[in-house]
Amino acid sequence: MPTATLALALLTGCGGDPAPSAGTVAAKTATAADPQGMRRQTEAAIGDCMKQKGFKYSPSLPPDQKTDEDVERETGDYQAMRKHREKYGFGIYSAYVYREDSKSGEMSFADQDPNNPIMMALSSAQLESWRTTRDSCYSEAVKKLTGRTVSSEIDLSRQAGTMLEQVESRELDGDARLLDLAGRFGDCLKAKGARVRSLKPTAIDGAGTAVLRDEMLALGEKQLLDRVTDSAILRKALASKQGGEGTLRQGGFLPTLTPDEARPYLAREIKAALEDLECGKDFYAVFKPMERRIRDRIDREFGYYAGLTS
Repeated sequence: MPTATLALALLTGCGGDPAPSAGTVAAKTATAADPQGMRRQTEAAIGDCMKQKGFKYSPSLPPDQKTDEDVERETGDYQAMRKHREKYGFGIYSAYVYREDSKSGEMSFADQDPNNPIMMALSSAQLESWRTTRDSCYSEAVKKLTGRTVSSEIDLSRQAGTMLEQVESRELDGDARLLDLAGRFGDCLKAKGARVRSLKPTAIDGAGTAVLRDEMLALGEKQLLDRVTDSAILRKALASKQGGEGTLRQGGFLPTLTPDEARPYLAREIKAALEDLECGKDFYAVFKPMERRIRDRIDREFGYYAGLTS
């Protein structure tokens, strides 16, 4: 099985918009009946726009609908969370081991952009033009369907991420009961030797994931530095991928690992994930449903619920 390719990990981070048009209201009404419908409309509009401007484009199909088990896990059900973590851990290294499994974690290699073959066949100049045009077409489609002004799909993600962070900080980190449960959760993790950077509810929820993600990116950084000995080439590569000079930590390069190489990392991750769950089961039972309601609210507002982002 081929090794994972070296890739840049994209980190996604509000502004007011005018009242929605009649077309926007109609689109949102249709989406209520078919949650994936807006994504299909968006992709169809992007495809037409790209074709009119002389580019090929393969519509990206909506992601699979969530199963009842997915919903249970995301709302803090202990048994559902344990079952998932027993196989996938936090979802960091599992993607390397279960490469064809779209549920393997936050970094799934199974979810591939159908436009990858098109992009790979283009020259550097053609690819830049293709991406710029796609951003423009995406912006037009989102404006027509939602009334929201964005410059690209990444821009929509950043806007949604900014608002999500603000709302979660206010409603979750300011909740007295969650603060008490988070404190107990953190004390338990510390007693097991785990690193706890913050006792804020939103921070401790992803504490184990953050530590392992940093370790994984450090491994990717080491691999990159071992392969690229010319510092000038390295700086140029970073500048082109990150939009300017910067450190590896700002973007982060994923390591190249075969399934066999990744299994020891995943085994350690599963152990940490199960310890995290045992320490935090009371916390998760309260935190996860509250978090899910907030995320659903933001998703609906920004089109995540409708699949406007991949």
